[in-house]
Amino acid sequence: MNSSANNSRAEQQEIDASAQWPVLAFFAQGLAWLLVGGALQLAASYQLHTPEFLAGCEWFTHGRVAAAASTALIYGWGFNAAFGVGLWLMSRLSAAALRSGGWLIVAGKFWNIGVALGLAGIFLGAATSYELLEMPRFVVHLLLGAYALMGVWVITTFSVRNTEHVYVSQWYLFAAVFLFPWLFLAAQVMLFVAPVRGVVQAVVHAWYVNGVYGLWFIPLGLAIAYYFVPKLTGRPLYNYYLAAVGFWWLLGCTAFTGGARLLGGPVPAWVASLGVVAQFAVVPAVVIVLANLLGAFSGRSAVLQASFALRFILLGVLGFAAWSMLNLVLSQSAPSPSRPS
Repeated sequence: MNSSANNSRAEQQEIDASAQWPVLAFFAQGLAWLLVGGALQLAASYQLHTPEFLAGCEWFTHGRVAAAASTALIYGWGFNAAFGVGLWLMSRLSAAALRSGGWLIVAGKFWNIGVALGLAGIFLGAATSYELLEMPRFVVHLLLGAYALMGVWVITTFSVRNTEHVYVSQWYLFAAVFLFPWLFLAAQVMLFVAPVRGVVQAVVHAWYVNGVYGLWFIPLGLAIAYYFVPKLTGRPLYNYYLAAVGFWWLLGCTAFTGGARLLGGPVPAWVASLGVVAQFAVVPAVVIVLANLLGAFSGRSAVLQASFALRFILLGVLGFAAWSMLNLVLSQSAPSPSRPS
Protein backbone atom coordinates (compact mmCIF):
# COMPACT_ATOMS: atom_id res chain seq x y z
CA MET A 1 0.00 0.00 0.00
CA ASN A 2 2.77 2.43 0.96
CA SER A 3 4.74 1.50 -2.16
CA SER A 4 1.72 2.17 -4.37
CA ALA A 5 1.08 5.52 -2.69
CA ASN A 6 4.73 6.51 -3.06
CA ASN A 7 4.71 5.60 -6.74
CA SER A 8 1.54 7.63 -7.29
CA ARG A 9 3.03 10.61 -5.47
CA ALA A 10 6.25 10.37 -7.49
CA GLU A 11 4.26 10.20 -10.71
CA GLN A 12 2.28 13.31 -9.78
CA GLN A 13 5.48 15.14 -8.91
CA GLU A 14 6.93 14.25 -12.31
CA ILE A 15 3.79 15.51 -14.05
CA ASP A 16 3.81 18.73 -12.04
CA ALA A 17 7.48 19.27 -12.84
CA SER A 18 6.83 18.87 -16.59
CA ALA A 19 4.04 21.46 -16.47
CA GLN A 20 5.69 23.83 -14.00
CA TRP A 21 7.31 26.34 -16.34
CA PRO A 22 4.52 26.53 -18.97
CA VAL A 23 1.92 26.99 -16.23
CA LEU A 24 3.99 29.62 -14.44
CA ALA A 25 4.54 31.44 -17.74
CA PHE A 26 0.82 31.54 -18.44
CA PHE A 27 0.03 32.69 -14.91
CA ALA A 28 2.70 35.41 -15.00
CA GLN A 29 1.44 36.73 -18.32
CA GLY A 30 -2.14 36.52 -17.08
CA LEU A 31 -1.34 38.51 -13.94
CA ALA A 32 0.39 41.16 -16.05
CA TRP A 33 -2.73 41.48 -18.20
CA LEU A 34 -4.87 41.62 -15.05
CA LEU A 35 -2.92 44.67 -13.89
CA VAL A 36 -3.17 46.31 -17.32
CA GLY A 37 -6.84 45.50 -17.72
CA GLY A 38 -7.66 46.59 -14.18
CA ALA A 39 -5.93 49.94 -14.69
CA LEU A 40 -7.74 50.47 -18.00
CA GLN A 41 -11.09 49.50 -16.46
CA LEU A 42 -10.51 51.96 -13.62
CA ALA A 43 -9.69 54.70 -16.13
CA ALA A 44 -12.80 53.91 -18.21
CA SER A 45 -15.00 54.00 -15.10
CA TYR A 46 -13.47 57.29 -13.99
CA GLN A 47 -14.18 58.80 -17.41
CA LEU A 48 -17.91 58.13 -16.97
CA HIS A 49 -18.26 60.82 -14.30
CA THR A 50 -15.19 62.91 -15.21
CA PRO A 51 -15.30 63.17 -19.03
CA GLU A 52 -12.33 65.52 -19.17
CA PHE A 53 -10.01 62.80 -17.83
CA LEU A 54 -7.55 61.94 -20.66
CA ALA A 55 -9.77 63.95 -23.01
CA GLY A 56 -6.74 65.70 -24.49
CA CYS A 57 -5.48 62.51 -26.17
CA GLU A 58 -7.57 60.84 -28.86
CA TRP A 59 -5.92 57.49 -28.15
CA PHE A 60 -7.59 57.35 -24.74
CA THR A 61 -11.19 58.24 -25.46
CA HIS A 62 -13.72 56.34 -23.37
CA GLY A 63 -14.73 54.00 -26.18
CA ARG A 64 -11.15 52.91 -26.84
CA VAL A 65 -10.19 52.59 -23.17
CA ALA A 66 -13.29 50.53 -22.34
CA ALA A 67 -12.76 48.23 -25.32
CA ALA A 68 -9.07 47.78 -24.46
CA ALA A 69 -9.95 47.02 -20.82
CA SER A 70 -12.40 44.24 -21.68
CA THR A 71 -9.99 42.80 -24.24
CA ALA A 72 -7.09 42.74 -21.77
CA LEU A 73 -9.20 41.16 -19.03
CA ILE A 74 -10.89 38.51 -21.21
CA TYR A 75 -8.22 37.53 -23.75
CA GLY A 76 -5.22 38.47 -21.62
CA TRP A 77 -5.98 37.57 -18.02
CA GLY A 78 -8.87 35.12 -18.48
CA PHE A 79 -7.45 33.07 -21.35
CA ASN A 80 -3.92 32.86 -19.95
CA ALA A 81 -5.21 31.61 -16.60
CA ALA A 82 -7.45 29.11 -18.40
CA PHE A 83 -4.58 27.85 -20.56
CA GLY A 84 -2.35 27.30 -17.54
CA VAL A 85 -4.91 25.48 -15.41
CA GLY A 86 -6.37 23.51 -18.31
CA LEU A 87 -3.03 22.14 -19.50
CA TRP A 88 -1.95 21.14 -16.00
CA LEU A 89 -5.31 19.56 -15.30
CA MET A 90 -5.26 17.52 -18.50
CA SER A 91 -1.77 16.25 -17.63
CA ARG A 92 -2.86 15.25 -14.13
CA LEU A 93 -6.02 13.49 -15.31
CA SER A 94 -4.17 11.72 -18.13
CA ALA A 95 -1.34 10.66 -15.80
CA ALA A 96 1.06 11.80 -18.51
CA ALA A 97 3.86 14.35 -18.38
CA LEU A 98 3.52 17.47 -20.50
CA ARG A 99 5.88 17.09 -23.45
CA SER A 100 7.96 19.82 -25.11
CA GLY A 101 6.88 22.47 -22.64
CA GLY A 102 9.26 25.00 -24.17
CA TRP A 103 7.32 25.07 -27.42
CA LEU A 104 4.14 25.50 -25.43
CA ILE A 105 5.63 28.60 -23.84
CA VAL A 106 6.42 29.90 -27.34
CA ALA A 107 2.82 29.32 -28.41
CA GLY A 108 1.66 31.26 -25.37
CA LYS A 109 4.00 34.11 -26.27
CA PHE A 110 2.44 34.33 -29.72
CA TRP A 111 -1.03 34.48 -28.17
CA ASN A 112 0.00 37.36 -25.91
CA ILE A 113 1.75 39.16 -28.76
CA GLY A 114 -1.53 38.93 -30.67
CA VAL A 115 -3.46 40.38 -27.72
CA ALA A 116 -0.90 43.19 -27.34
CA LEU A 117 -1.14 44.04 -31.05
CA GLY A 118 -4.92 43.95 -30.73
CA LEU A 119 -4.82 46.48 -27.90
CA ALA A 120 -2.49 48.70 -29.94
CA GLY A 121 -4.95 48.54 -32.84
CA ILE A 122 -7.81 49.53 -30.54
CA PHE A 123 -5.93 52.55 -29.22
CA LEU A 124 -4.97 53.59 -32.77
CA GLY A 125 -8.60 53.56 -33.89
CA ALA A 126 -8.72 50.26 -35.79
CA ALA A 127 -11.20 48.63 -33.41
CA THR A 128 -14.48 47.11 -34.51
CA SER A 129 -17.85 47.96 -32.97
CA TYR A 130 -18.57 44.47 -31.60
CA GLU A 131 -18.16 43.64 -27.91
CA LEU A 132 -15.34 41.14 -27.25
CA LEU A 133 -14.43 41.32 -30.94
CA GLU A 134 -12.92 44.81 -30.87
CA MET A 135 -9.42 43.67 -31.85
CA PRO A 136 -8.62 44.46 -35.51
CA ARG A 137 -8.66 41.66 -38.04
CA PHE A 138 -4.89 41.62 -38.62
CA VAL A 139 -4.39 39.76 -35.30
CA VAL A 140 -7.03 37.08 -35.91
CA HIS A 141 -4.71 34.67 -37.74
CA LEU A 142 -2.03 35.04 -35.08
CA LEU A 143 -4.50 34.28 -32.29
CA LEU A 144 -6.00 31.30 -34.09
CA GLY A 145 -2.55 29.89 -34.89
CA ALA A 146 -1.36 30.22 -31.29
CA TYR A 147 -4.58 28.69 -29.98
CA ALA A 148 -4.28 25.77 -32.40
CA LEU A 149 -0.76 25.04 -31.15
CA MET A 150 -1.92 25.00 -27.55
CA GLY A 151 -4.93 22.86 -28.46
CA VAL A 152 -2.58 20.30 -30.01
CA TRP A 153 -0.87 19.90 -26.62
CA VAL A 154 -4.18 19.13 -24.95
CA ILE A 155 -5.06 16.50 -27.56
CA THR A 156 -1.56 15.01 -27.55
CA THR A 157 -1.49 14.75 -23.77
CA PHE A 158 -4.84 12.98 -23.79
CA SER A 159 -3.79 10.63 -26.58
CA VAL A 160 -0.77 9.36 -24.59
CA ARG A 161 -2.69 9.05 -21.32
CA ASN A 162 -1.82 6.25 -18.94
CA THR A 163 -5.37 5.81 -17.67
CA GLU A 164 -8.29 3.98 -19.23
CA HIS A 165 -11.00 6.09 -17.63
CA VAL A 166 -12.08 9.47 -19.05
CA TYR A 167 -13.05 11.79 -16.21
CA VAL A 168 -15.83 14.39 -16.05
CA SER A 169 -13.26 17.19 -15.90
CA GLN A 170 -11.80 15.99 -19.21
CA TRP A 171 -15.23 16.19 -20.84
CA TYR A 172 -15.50 19.84 -19.92
CA LEU A 173 -11.90 20.57 -20.91
CA PHE A 174 -12.42 19.10 -24.36
CA ALA A 175 -15.70 20.99 -24.74
CA ALA A 176 -13.96 24.32 -24.06
CA VAL A 177 -10.96 23.50 -26.25
CA PHE A 178 -13.06 22.63 -29.30
CA LEU A 179 -15.94 25.09 -28.88
CA PHE A 180 -13.98 28.34 -28.64
CA PRO A 181 -12.25 28.19 -32.07
CA TRP A 182 -15.61 27.29 -33.61
CA LEU A 183 -17.23 30.31 -31.95
CA PHE A 184 -14.38 32.69 -32.77
CA LEU A 185 -13.93 31.59 -36.37
CA ALA A 186 -17.66 31.56 -37.14
CA ALA A 187 -18.09 35.05 -35.68
CA GLN A 188 -15.12 36.40 -37.66
CA VAL A 189 -16.44 34.95 -40.93
CA MET A 190 -20.07 35.99 -40.45
CA LEU A 191 -19.29 39.50 -39.19
CA PHE A 192 -16.17 40.52 -41.11
CA VAL A 193 -15.07 38.14 -43.89
CA ALA A 194 -18.47 37.47 -45.46
CA PRO A 195 -20.75 39.60 -43.29
CA VAL A 196 -24.36 38.58 -42.96
CA ARG A 197 -26.99 41.24 -43.44
CA GLY A 198 -29.29 43.17 -41.18
CA VAL A 199 -30.26 41.99 -37.74
CA VAL A 200 -28.53 38.63 -38.27
CA GLN A 201 -25.31 40.40 -37.32
CA ALA A 202 -26.75 41.17 -33.87
CA VAL A 203 -27.83 37.54 -33.50
CA VAL A 204 -24.36 36.25 -34.41
CA HIS A 205 -22.69 38.70 -32.07
CA ALA A 206 -24.98 37.81 -29.15
CA TRP A 207 -24.34 34.12 -29.83
CA TYR A 208 -20.58 34.69 -29.71
CA VAL A 209 -20.53 36.77 -26.52
CA ASN A 210 -22.80 34.28 -24.77
CA GLY A 211 -20.58 31.45 -26.02
CA VAL A 212 -17.37 32.97 -24.64
CA TYR A 213 -18.84 33.04 -21.15
CA GLY A 214 -21.08 29.98 -21.27
CA LEU A 215 -19.12 27.62 -23.55
CA TRP A 216 -15.54 28.55 -22.70
CA PHE A 217 -15.20 29.92 -19.17
CA ILE A 218 -18.03 27.94 -17.57
CA PRO A 219 -16.81 24.51 -18.83
CA LEU A 220 -13.28 25.31 -17.69
CA GLY A 221 -14.50 26.38 -14.28
CA LEU A 222 -16.61 23.24 -13.90
CA ALA A 223 -13.65 21.08 -14.99
CA ILE A 224 -11.63 22.56 -12.12
CA ALA A 225 -14.48 22.07 -9.64
CA TYR A 226 -15.13 18.47 -10.70
CA TYR A 227 -11.45 17.69 -10.18
CA PHE A 228 -10.77 19.40 -6.86
CA VAL A 229 -14.00 18.88 -4.95
CA PRO A 230 -13.83 15.05 -4.78
CA LYS A 231 -10.06 15.20 -4.31
CA LEU A 232 -10.11 17.65 -1.39
CA THR A 233 -13.22 16.30 0.34
CA GLY A 234 -12.26 12.65 -0.10
CA ARG A 235 -15.76 11.81 -1.32
CA PRO A 236 -16.91 10.73 -4.82
CA LEU A 237 -19.47 12.59 -6.87
CA TYR A 238 -23.07 12.15 -5.81
CA ASN A 239 -23.99 10.49 -9.12
CA TYR A 240 -21.31 10.02 -11.77
CA TYR A 241 -23.70 8.92 -14.50
CA LEU A 242 -25.92 11.90 -13.85
CA ALA A 243 -22.88 14.09 -14.48
CA ALA A 244 -22.91 12.98 -18.13
CA VAL A 245 -26.54 14.06 -18.45
CA GLY A 246 -25.70 17.41 -16.88
CA PHE A 247 -22.74 17.87 -19.22
CA TRP A 248 -24.70 17.44 -22.45
CA TRP A 249 -27.74 19.25 -21.10
CA LEU A 250 -25.72 22.28 -20.02
CA LEU A 251 -23.80 22.65 -23.27
CA GLY A 252 -26.80 21.97 -25.49
CA CYS A 253 -29.05 24.51 -23.79
CA THR A 254 -26.37 27.17 -23.24
CA ALA A 255 -25.70 27.30 -26.99
CA PHE A 256 -29.22 28.72 -27.48
CA THR A 257 -29.35 31.23 -24.63
CA GLY A 258 -27.67 34.06 -26.55
CA GLY A 259 -30.98 35.28 -27.93
CA ALA A 260 -32.02 36.40 -24.43
CA ARG A 261 -29.45 39.22 -24.77
CA LEU A 262 -31.57 40.67 -27.58
CA LEU A 263 -34.85 41.10 -25.68
CA GLY A 264 -36.35 44.41 -26.67
CA GLY A 265 -34.07 44.67 -29.69
CA PRO A 266 -34.97 44.91 -33.39
CA VAL A 267 -34.89 41.16 -33.99
CA PRO A 268 -37.66 38.62 -34.69
CA ALA A 269 -39.54 37.83 -31.49
CA TRP A 270 -38.80 34.12 -31.76
CA VAL A 271 -35.05 34.72 -31.48
CA ALA A 272 -35.35 36.37 -28.08
CA SER A 273 -38.06 33.92 -26.98
CA LEU A 274 -35.84 30.96 -27.83
CA GLY A 275 -33.10 32.48 -25.68
CA VAL A 276 -35.47 32.87 -22.73
CA VAL A 277 -36.76 29.30 -23.09
CA ALA A 278 -33.16 28.07 -23.21
CA GLN A 279 -32.43 29.99 -19.99
CA PHE A 280 -35.21 28.02 -18.29
CA ALA A 281 -33.91 24.77 -19.84
CA VAL A 282 -30.47 25.36 -18.33
CA VAL A 283 -31.89 25.22 -14.78
CA PRO A 284 -32.07 21.37 -14.55
CA ALA A 285 -28.43 21.16 -15.71
CA VAL A 286 -27.41 23.63 -13.01
CA VAL A 287 -29.30 21.57 -10.43
CA ILE A 288 -27.46 18.43 -11.55
CA VAL A 289 -24.09 20.16 -11.27
CA LEU A 290 -24.92 21.52 -7.82
CA ALA A 291 -26.19 18.14 -6.60
CA ASN A 292 -23.02 16.42 -7.75
CA LEU A 293 -20.60 18.97 -6.34
CA LEU A 294 -22.37 20.13 -3.19
CA GLY A 295 -23.22 16.53 -2.28
CA ALA A 296 -19.52 15.94 -1.68
CA PHE A 297 -19.55 18.62 1.06
CA SER A 298 -22.13 16.77 3.16
CA GLY A 299 -20.58 15.93 6.53
CA ARG A 300 -17.27 17.57 5.56
CA SER A 301 -17.57 20.86 7.45
CA ALA A 302 -14.23 20.30 9.19
CA VAL A 303 -12.48 19.76 5.86
CA LEU A 304 -14.17 22.83 4.44
CA GLN A 305 -13.02 25.01 7.34
CA ALA A 306 -9.46 23.71 7.10
CA SER A 307 -9.06 24.16 3.33
CA PHE A 308 -8.99 27.67 1.88
CA ALA A 309 -8.87 26.23 -1.65
CA LEU A 310 -12.02 24.23 -1.02
CA ARG A 311 -13.86 27.29 0.30
CA PHE A 312 -12.76 29.25 -2.75
CA ILE A 313 -14.05 26.53 -5.09
CA LEU A 314 -17.33 26.35 -3.16
CA LEU A 315 -17.72 30.09 -3.65
CA GLY A 316 -17.13 29.62 -7.37
CA VAL A 317 -19.73 26.85 -7.61
CA LEU A 318 -22.29 29.00 -5.79
CA GLY A 319 -21.34 31.91 -8.06
CA PHE A 320 -22.05 29.74 -11.08
CA ALA A 321 -25.53 29.00 -9.71
CA ALA A 322 -26.12 32.69 -8.94
CA TRP A 323 -24.96 33.66 -12.45
CA SER A 324 -27.43 31.22 -14.00
CA MET A 325 -30.32 32.43 -11.85
CA LEU A 326 -29.44 36.08 -12.47
CA ASN A 327 -29.45 35.52 -16.23
CA LEU A 328 -32.86 33.92 -15.89
CA VAL A 329 -34.25 36.82 -13.84
CA LEU A 330 -32.82 39.49 -16.11
CA SER A 331 -34.25 37.78 -19.19
CA GLN A 332 -37.71 38.22 -17.62
CA SER A 333 -37.25 41.87 -16.70
CA ALA A 334 -35.97 43.16 -20.05
CA PRO A 335 -38.22 45.77 -21.72
CA SER A 336 -40.50 44.59 -24.47
CA PRO A 337 -40.14 46.22 -27.89
CA SER A 338 -42.69 48.96 -28.51
CA ARG A 339 -45.35 48.30 -31.11
CA PRO A 340 -47.38 50.82 -33.08
CA SER A 341 -50.99 51.15 -31.97
